[in-house]
Amino acid sequence: MRQFLAIAALVATGLLPGQDYVQAQGADTVRIDRPAVEVAPDRTQLSAALRTAIRESFPQRDVRIRLAGLDIDPAGPAQREVHARGRILLDDAGDWIGFDAVALYDLETGRATTTALQMQAPRDITFEVDAKLAAELKAEATRRLRAEFASQPASIELADVQSRSAGDLMALVADGSAHFGTEGSTQATVRALYDPRSGQWLRLDYELGYGGLGDGG
Repeated sequence: MRQFLAIAALVATGLLPGQDYVQAQGADTVRIDRPAVEVAPDRTQLSAALRTAIRESFPQRDVRIRLAGLDIDPAGPAQREVHARGRILLDDAGDWIGFDAVALYDLETGRATTTALQMQAPRDITFEVDAKLAAELKAEATRRLRAEFASQPASIELADVQSRSAGDLMALVADGSAHFGTEGSTQATVRALYDPRSGQWLRLDYELGYGGLGDGG
């Protein structure tokens, strides 16, 4: 009897299990929104997409990747931010190179795009780079900065450019400042991965300080 009365009460209010609205007599339908269920990405698919994105940073190189860990954070309804760490071996030669990567993973397309890739030298030895390569790093960083801030006279000044051996590549780090004409200046850090054999910048990222200009890469 109690069960029958309970069902009758639900029928009277227009709310039955599985429904997400209430039909009020003499009034418009009132919808009760249910909280959205967060979609968990398939970790196997995500890992494969991340590996593909990292390999795209090393064109014309054979890349082997060992992932040591993945951390996934929400980045909007259709994306996830992935923090990964592991090791890379290039062309099956030399040392395994440690790396830290940040990528955006698109839940709809199943593709990942790296936003930061920092290489770690197998041996903690740093050395200053020659003036020619330092000038080339400054020119490339300035070119990319101007591409992002096209409406401003942007430029970068670098000091104390350091490099570490990363297999047969060079992992460069430089501190300096970014200048935006009348908009002012802010601190800047540039990280790059350079292939001395081909003269290619395989990766170049810069971080801008808190001067109201945000970060770039």
